[in-house]
This record gives sequence, C-alpha cells and structure tokens, in this order.
Amino acid sequence: MNLHGSRLNSFLKEIGAAAVCGYTKDVWWTESAAFELLFLSSVQEWTLARHDLLKGYRQGLRNVAPGLHRRLGFRMIVRQPKSKQPK
Repeated sequence: MNLHGSRLNSFLKEIGAAAVCGYTKDVWWTESAAFELLFLSSVQEWTLARHDLLKGYRQGLRNVAPGLHRRLGFRMIVRQPKSKQPK
C-alpha cells in the first residue's frame, strides 16, 4: 500500500474493484487485529457499492480509531468514478 495513488487507482481499474486497503508499514499483529475488528464491524454498517459512501466510510474509519489508523499506516484508496478518471 506504500505506492503512489495513481498506481493503486490503475490497479483498481484493472481488476474492477471499488477500493483497496491495507497498511503502509510493518505492523504488530495484535494492533492490526484490533483495528481489523473495528474495520469489519463498521463495514457491516455501510453500503459499499456507491463511491460517495466509500469515501464516507473511509473518513468514518479514521474517526473510530484515529490512533491505530495513524500508527498502523492504514490506507484506503477509493477508485475514482469514471467521470473523474483521467484519460
């Protein structure tokens, strides 16, 4: 996940995924497990099919566990909608 955003967006476009997420650094499994429980719990509350909702979800995740989010280097890249993707 420690790649330039345009490269990750190209990957998303190629595989047809709406988003990709992960860590930008090596993490301890206990901290990442705690964060991932929060992540999975909050996924259940969001409809992830719409681009605008994915962006809201990403921000909500930052608000739920800001310390872990920052310490783990969590990153979520949401694919740009077709109308905003550069040609």
